[in-house]
Amino acid sequence: MYPDQPKGRRAFTPRQLELMDLVASGFPNKEIASHLSISEQAVKEQISALLLRLKVRNRAALAEVGARAAIVGDVTASGEWLPFLFRFAPMAIAFLRGPEHVVEALNDAWRSAAGERDIIGVSFRDAYPGISTEILSAIDDAYAGGRTRTLTVSRAGWERSAKDDAGVMTVVVQAVPARPSAAGLLLYLLDASAIEG
Repeated sequence: MYPDQPKGRRAFTPRQLELMDLVASGFPNKEIASHLSISEQAVKEQISALLLRLKVRNRAALAEVGARAAIVGDVTASGEWLPFLFRFAPMAIAFLRGPEHVVEALNDAWRSAAGERDIIGVSFRDAYPGISTEILSAIDDAYAGGRTRTLTVSRAGWERSAKDDAGVMTVVVQAVPARPSAAGLLLYLLDASAIEG
């Protein structure tokens, strides 16, 4: 999960990175021990060593560092800018869960584009009944195959009822793997006609 680490700092072992990932995922010591095939006491000792090394006080702080490392790939990176990767990103981003593609999370740009509609907890097909079959096929294919799909569509291709079909949008559908199958999809929309030069 963390392939490259900056040079000049003592690198974390793959086991330490895996341990931080498990703590960040909320697993208790007993489940971590089972997953890593070590004793609960060894888990406690390894977590204590990480707490000391990272100068954090508790598991919650370790989980925060682990989550940041999962996003950035480095446990020492600051986190002030992380909201700009999702919440405040300039393109619309949504997370769709499961084979029904239920809308689980939206960033501010998507919420703004969705208007007054609350589509959290609604299947993507139900939230956007006018969406083109090309986009639905890309979403289904990305989920089934676990591969990223990219396509360019007119705004009218996004929703057939769109009044302004002069705009062009790039749609990126990225599968989000989970254990043991796909958790869902990240959907990115970049409205090229809205970008100011």
